[in-house]
Amino acid sequence: MWTLIVARAAELALALLAALKSVANAVLQWQAIQFGRSAGKAESDAAHAQAARQAEERMQEIADRPIAREELVRRLEEGSA
Repeated sequence: MWTLIVARAAELALALLAALKSVANAVLQWQAIQFGRSAGKAESDAAHAQAARQAEERMQEIADRPIAREELVRRLEEGSA
């Protein structure tokens, strides 16, 4: 009788350990996914920041070279200014 009780208790303990292991693995996978998303977002943010800096540099180059008055008048007359 006691052997049966001990065997059933051991089965219950093993089942609980298996469930605990499964939950722990799920949590670790979730954390890895979140870490991957964070890393991907950081890379994306860095790429966007780089693109914004390049666009700023191009706009500054254009702003530093204003068009000649004659060109401005021609564009205004054509309606493309």
